[in-house]
Amino acid sequence: MDSIFGTSTLLVLCLMALTAFLVYSVTTIRKLGVIAYLKRIGQLGKVIAGALTKFVANVVGFLATSADTSDEEENDITAGAFRGGILNYRTGKLDDGTDPYGWYEKD
Repeated sequence: MDSIFGTSTLLVLCLMALTAFLVYSVTTIRKLGVIAYLKRIGQLGKVIAGALTKFVANVVGFLATSADTSDEEENDITAGAFRGGILNYRTGKLDDGTDPYGWYEKD
């Protein structure tokens, strides 16, 4: 029963908003004319689109700056993975035998 009441209330509110927009549109068209009314609607659309674009850009920028991509230790270890080798515990990287000091096993 609650969902029917909530749905009907939402429907009534939408119809009221649509009626208010139509009344505003008719009175504005009578005062200014169709061309001026369409220009106003176009300007309003540009403002809304610009605001939404800025908002989305800010959200994407915020998410991009909060991303954690600084796994330097993992990147160092996997950087030499294409060459192969054994993990050098002294340097923390994969060693393909080119380390002049040798590699040491974990204590």
